[in-house]
Amino acid sequence: MVPLRYLTPFTFLALLPLGGWLGGAWTFAAAAATPLCLAGLDGVLGQDAAPARLTSGAIPRWLPQIYIFLQLAATAWAGALVARPATSLLEAAGLAASSGVTTGVFGFVAAHEMIHSRSPRERALGLTLLGSVF
Repeated sequence: MVPLRYLTPFTFLALLPLGGWLGGAWTFAAAAATPLCLAGLDGVLGQDAAPARLTSGAIPRWLPQIYIFLQLAATAWAGALVARPATSLLEAAGLAASSGVTTGVFGFVAAHEMIHSRSPRERALGLTLLGSVF
């Protein structure tokens, strides 16, 4: 079974389209919630006594791949939304900040995992995400 903490990045990534849908200052939701919630969770939960060991199998291997696909889709969606004439400067800044934070905090971790893979497909996927943020 996959520990719940490995699903946390998907929650923060979901704030990106939610903020875009709500518009205005809500576009900053992922940028604000990520550091605040992670710091709060770290303070409340503290350190693990021992690092969690994922069981071998397909699900733990697929989590970073799924995250990368979703991150790339969310980044492309946010870029398309920012390119619309109806998008305000506040919304464009919020979407840029939220996309940057989710990629920087969670996307790089998933990409790092993939670029060290022996599978050329996984390595290419990791490099694609890294290339998307230059």
